[in-house]
Amino acid sequence: MSKVLAIDTSTSRTSVGLIVNNELIWLAHEDGATAHAEAIPRLVKKALAIDNEISRVIVGMGPGPYTGLRAGISFAQAFA
Repeated sequence: MSKVLAIDTSTSRTSVGLIVNNELIWLAHEDGATAHAEAIPRLVKKALAIDNEISRVIVGMGPGPYTGLRAGISFAQAFA
């Protein structure tokens, strides 16, 4: 069973989704062009409350603002 945590910080919105067997089962976002680093952990915590057995992490690589992308990519690498 494939369980994917998806993270996107390529816009002013931070989005996190949970995909199980290619089906999106949960999605949430927070707005704020400078709040990616604070929003990601909150959103991921909510996703893990639904299912904490993640097999893969997918993160948006841009194009987008450097700081937002860096926050998303760094979090995904550390989490993985």
